[in-house]
Amino acid sequence: MTSIETETLRSAGKTISDDAHTFASETVGKLAALTMPHEAFPLFAWGLVNDYEQVRRGVADVTGAVQAAIDAIGAALTNIANHYEEQERVRSDNFSYRD
Repeated sequence: MTSIETETLRSAGKTISDDAHTFASETVGKLAALTMPHEAFPLFAWGLVNDYEQVRRGVADVTGAVQAAIDAIGAALTNIANHYEEQERVRSDNFSYRD
């Protein structure tokens, strides 16, 4: 047991990473289902087919970036926990804040 709550940090990191992967898997599937056939657009709006697809792809890209950012936060919390544990293991004589 370390003097820092590394178990809590590690648990939070795992929860956040798991949530990021759940978010991505659910959202990406829904975004893929939002495709529209060319026939859905009236003839006077034929140019909107490409615009719609660009917007949908943009939203998918943003979703991927959000997932990556949330996952990076989870990984950072885990790395912080690892760092504290390693520092306390190596330099236990310098850690004087134990109760």
